[in-house]
Amino acid sequence: LGKKVRATLVARSSGAPSPTENSGSESPVEKAASETRLPAIGRLKAASQGLVAQSRMRNLGEAGQRSPRGRLVRRHPFFLMTSRDFKEQLASALEPLADVAKLQEPVQAEDPYEQVWDVLVPAAERPQAKAKVLMSQGEAVPWHLKGIILAMDEHIKTLQVLYKDTLLTPDLEDSFMLGIAGQEVALGILQESPFTVQLNGPATNLYFLSHEKLEDLSQTFFQDHTKLVERAQKILSNLMSAWVEKFYNRCFPRLFSYASQDFMTALVGLISIRVIKGGDKICREGEPGNFGFYLHTGRAVAQRGKAN
Repeated sequence: LGKKVRATLVARSSGAPSPTENSGSESPVEKAASETRLPAIGRLKAASQGLVAQSRMRNLGEAGQRSPRGRLVRRHPFFLMTSRDFKEQLASALEPLADVAKLQEPVQAEDPYEQVWDVLVPAAERPQAKAKVLMSQGEAVPWHLKGIILAMDEHIKTLQVLYKDTLLTPDLEDSFMLGIAGQEVALGILQESPFTVQLNGPATNLYFLSHEKLEDLSQTFFQDHTKLVERAQKILSNLMSAWVEKFYNRCFPRLFSYASQDFMTALVGLISIRVIKGGDKICREGEPGNFGFYLHTGRAVAQRGKAN
């Protein structure tokens, strides 16, 4: 197409007579050439318009990546292995957590003795405001909070994740990913929250990705969505394993109450953690078994024959 257009331009510039300049009737060959030239020019215009549209979409994507939401998705380690197009769609689907959770900061009356209070009582010794609980361990997540909560940089400390009423400490960071919560339920791995999620400050610069929007994106970006599910499962299993290794005295049943320290240390190294989704079978009656198990959290039904 480019050669044909350039050939036409060269012919016109060299003084060759155009069809409108020719006083005589056109030959069949010239008529056919003039008829095919118009569709070619139309295709050229359509192609140029398509390139302009792609350029505009690319500029919008780059602008989205420069926004706080775009930077959050691009830099967050949970989305590290996903495609660029998927990240752009995620960034546009994020909502401020304060709007979703209807979190309103209380309006405090001006205290005339505030300066005296600052001098007499250090900030570390002042009574702290009660943390706002968003998700409770072992309970269903409220429908409007069924999604992923994200935080980055200095706002990570605002988002707290607890297990067994204990705040996850920095020595578990290799297994636990900071700045994210709610992915286990949002991605369909579990039906109830495995952790307690709370805020110890304002929800400024915290964002929310709803379960519905994740489901919509999974239709177009199936591979990226699958990567997120696998990543969330791995993080959850690794965290449970790290927890058992550190706090095994809070995990094992009474059967191991009088076991020696050396025995428990060796036993922890042999344990594997399984996350069972609601409704799945752990084992079936009559089938050969080569493992023993116990329930750490959650509920299960033991059935023999037709009796529970």
